[in-house]
Amino acid sequence: MLTVLHRQLTSSSTSWVANKQGKVAAAKGWSKAMDKAEEDPNSRYERQRHRITQTISQFTLPLMLDVYHRFDGDLIAAIVLGEIGVRNVGVWLSDRDNDASALEDQGRYRDVLRPCNALSIAESTGIPRETVRRRVETLIARGWVYRDALGHLYVHPHVATEFDDLSKMTQQRLRETSAKLDSLLSKPQEASESTEN
Repeated sequence: MLTVLHRQLTSSSTSWVANKQGKVAAAKGWSKAMDKAEEDPNSRYERQRHRITQTISQFTLPLMLDVYHRFDGDLIAAIVLGEIGVRNVGVWLSDRDNDASALEDQGRYRDVLRPCNALSIAESTGIPRETVRRRVETLIARGWVYRDALGHLYVHPHVATEFDDLSKMTQQRLRETSAKLDSLLSKPQEASESTEN
């Protein structure tokens, strides 16, 4: 009888210990999974740093080459044109209620666009004023920029159309790059779920 009782107690305690060990192991596994899930974005960046750099380069280099060729190798002219454009339309486009087609009407420029000059471009970009002035003359000669009687600089309405192909290609590449970066920076279980779909 004692032997039977001893076996039952041993069996019960062994089951209890095994059950406890299983729960502890499960808890440790869950804890590790939670640690990975709660991993901060900086850790995910550090883990994927090289892939992130490569992904960004795969977006940036083709864009820079496209701009380089479009501007006959003059990247400063590209920066100056971009800055003039951003200064001209930035305020108008920041309000989603404003009609973007107004930007194509040169007669409405004074109402719609914010003017700028070579000095403001030099100050905002850090490019020397004389360099900006020369690039402005180049852009005027190409028909991409014009100067009004007050010396204010404006991008011609047709420039957006002239760069449409580059804008479309860039936005597509940007969306693809964004998806790749999201995948690289997502939490481990999110990344495995997105690769399964």
